Amino acid sequence: MVEDDQVWLRSPAWSVQYNSSDETVQLFAKPDDRWEVNDVSARCTEIVEKLRQLGPEFILAARNGERMILPKLDASLTNWIR
Repeated sequence: MVEDDQVWLRSPAWSVQYNSSDETVQLFAKPDDRWEVNDVSARCTEIVEKLRQLGPEFILAARNGERMILPKLDASLTNWIR
């Protein structure tokens, strides 16, 4: 989901919200943090970076309605066991 500069991406294991124009970012472990109250972005910077890199590709695919071109997710973005 994209609204102005705000981007929200959800994978099976993570939910990330970031502002594309600055460094504001929040990362939540899913499905454990159902209500998204425990921001773990400072402890999981590699996950934040991976999701931010995938953001533009997901946004483009969503805007064009092309689900078949979505990039394959790394195991670290889909594995619930941490």
